[in-house]
Amino acid sequence: MPPSVSVTIEPSVLSFSAIGEKKSFTVKVFGPKISQQPIMSGAIMWNDGIHAVKSPLVIYTILPGSLDSPYSKPQKNSVFERSFMYHKNGILGHD
Repeated sequence: MPPSVSVTIEPSVLSFSAIGEKKSFTVKVFGPKISQQPIMSGAIMWNDGIHAVKSPLVIYTILPGSLDSPYSKPQKNSVFERSFMYHKNGILGHD
């Protein structure tokens, strides 16, 4: 991710004690105002030295519909300055 974007994951460590056990984590993305720039992408990596799990992370920095039509213009009051939170259940990982 570019330096202007901050990603935090809670908890930062997932520990599993049984096959099929489910855990959850929360991803928070902080960044600048929507800038009508291309998407940004990266990945969340979980690794215990033996196993690795990679979860793709894509951040859209455009307003929906603003590129679909020359008649569609972003409105000035559509500014997203707060964090966006995505909660994912049941991902596999190891501490």
